[in-house]
Amino acid sequence: MDAAAEIAHVLERAQVAYVLWGWMALGLVGAYQRSGAIEIIVSDSQMQLACNSLAKIGLKPCRDDECETVVLGRLRPVPAAHFHIGFKYRGCTALSFLAKSELLWWWKDFPLLAPGKDHPDILLTTDPRLPPCVEYGCTGPWTDLHPIRILNPSSFTEAIILLACRDYNQPNHLFPTWGGMLDALRGYKEYPATLVKKSLRPEFQAFWKDYCSDRSVDQIYAGFGRKLRYELIKADRLPAPPAYSALKTGFNLDF
Repeated sequence: MDAAAEIAHVLERAQVAYVLWGWMALGLVGAYQRSGAIEIIVSDSQMQLACNSLAKIGLKPCRDDECETVVLGRLRPVPAAHFHIGFKYRGCTALSFLAKSELLWWWKDFPLLAPGKDHPDILLTTDPRLPPCVEYGCTGPWTDLHPIRILNPSSFTEAIILLACRDYNQPNHLFPTWGGMLDALRGYKEYPATLVKKSLRPEFQAFWKDYCSDRSVDQIYAGFGRKLRYELIKADRLPAPPAYSALKTGFNLDF
């Protein structure tokens, strides 16, 4: 968390638009899953600026196309750039910069300035409106650290639903990640304190209500999930899924 806060501060000083992503961010809006990986979504046009800004704190992007961080068994989106940060931050493994166009394609762009309290999608990790810290659930606001921009609980959930619909039954092997994140966002019924209410937009409500039921994942996606995916495709709201396989793939770093 300290590492994410310092990196976010560096990006802000460089005027890079970003949001914290992945399991670390999800722990603020859903059931926390410990992870040493830091994932940050960056505007595509600012990717090089984001990488250059980290040189000021001694971080340089890894240029190994076969690096195990992105090649084998990640089941996560392949980053546009990644950094090995364990030497600098205890308990951390890697920092990944992910392209906004792949994960939040429906957004025009991130705000450069810190979001106000009325922003519909983004809030800060210090925001007292975040769910409180509970056992097996959310971490609670990170009040002692530099504030980091994240998606609010509802917008995070909608983003993962869209990604799950895009990657369902696709050979990129990303769907299991989105399914796991949906489980964490829903919370665990055996631990009622982990259940965080989400206020989703109308088009997502039937699917989410079904997901929070006792039905199996297969039943959910055969029902409301299939219907939602069809409606999104019909409305041209789902882009083509990534062509790579998250099980084993390399990437090219062009800067």
